[in-house]
Amino acid sequence: MLIFESLEILLFFPISTFLKVLYFFLRTPINLLKNRILSFKKVLFKNVGFEPRQKFINALRIKEFVKIKKTNKGVNIVKIGIIGGSGLDNPEILENSRDVDVSTPYGKPSSSLKIGKIKGVDVVVIARHGREHTIPPTHVNFRANIDALKHQGCTHIIATTAVGSLREEIGRGHLVILDQFIDFTRHRTITFHDSFEPHKPIHAPMANPFSDDLRNLLIQTCRELKIFCHEKGTVVTIEGPRFSTKAESKMFRIWGADVINMSVAPEAALANEAEIPYAAIAMSTDYDCWKDDEEPVTWDAILEIFGKNVAKVTDLMLNAIPKIK
Repeated sequence: MLIFESLEILLFFPISTFLKVLYFFLRTPINLLKNRILSFKKVLFKNVGFEPRQKFINALRIKEFVKIKKTNKGVNIVKIGIIGGSGLDNPEILENSRDVDVSTPYGKPSSSLKIGKIKGVDVVVIARHGREHTIPPTHVNFRANIDALKHQGCTHIIATTAVGSLREEIGRGHLVILDQFIDFTRHRTITFHDSFEPHKPIHAPMANPFSDDLRNLLIQTCRELKIFCHEKGTVVTIEGPRFSTKAESKMFRIWGADVINMSVAPEAALANEAEIPYAAIAMSTDYDCWKDDEEPVTWDAILEIFGKNVAKVTDLMLNAIPKIK
């Protein structure tokens, strides 16, 4: 470990300095060597304009150092977080993917992070309900999911979600690029702020919770791919895991909701608090239970519609993500 950390320092210096420092290390008693290395690191990272963060101390991260340095010089580096909804969290769309387990101050996210690239763009995928769909909607750790993506350096988030249609014109398999939400959840933590500093309350604006830039890009990509989509829609998020009663479903229609699901509202709000542009691609799978001439929604029916239409969502993401700036 000492040799590894020594190389991390020496690679930043010219050869003459390399030889001098190497000579110094060889003649230094081993019990002093570790402290010397840490001292050199502190000076090094102070000189190049960084604090000696743990990620620099733990491993040789030349590539990450260069990337951060470019960012400081104004280079726009994009990294996309994808939060997969029911049946849409396929990590196989990623090139050179790897799994990374992380924890956050809010606990562990719903799944390990699947990190890779889509057409050269860095991407991080979280399975909202876990890789095997074991987490009920109420118990999804939305705060940990958003915080994990933020600390991976994600600059944008695209979520995918299954929804029930509350409008005749939104048919099974249709995509909806959401623009508003109604939060009808009851048992979830919906903010990162458990307390405020004295006289410094934080109230996140939420008039337009979905990023206009991301929404417009998704809509334009749908047009290019000839994928039909509804270019706006209001989703009402319910607590779940049960589906709605007929009375509830009809009430949501009166409220102005176009589709219904169990996940977007707290997720979108937290992304806004974290100041990460967020958009959601919704796939309609059913008509909930408001239509008298339709069978009420079932899980099996949802999965059947997924199987027939998931390729549209995948194609949309594969073609839209490289355009994000």
